[in-house]
Amino acid sequence: MIKTDTAIFHTPAPRTWLPTGFLAKISSRAIAVLYEWQERASTRHRLMTLDERMLKDIGLSAATAEREGRKPFWRA
Repeated sequence: MIKTDTAIFHTPAPRTWLPTGFLAKISSRAIAVLYEWQERASTRHRLMTLDERMLKDIGLSAATAEREGRKPFWRA
């Protein structure tokens, strides 16, 4: 409680329903997931641009590269 010349103000009680750092942990995890999805989408897009010789160099067939490249970014 804070007293002033004219009134008494009550300070709000701290929130006890969220553990300390809970929102920070959730937001950092969400950012990590978004980064992972962006990397996955980018990698799959680049995979689709490789020619037959490049695919052979990394040990993939054209069919395998096509199948992997067409996966949605949220699927591992």
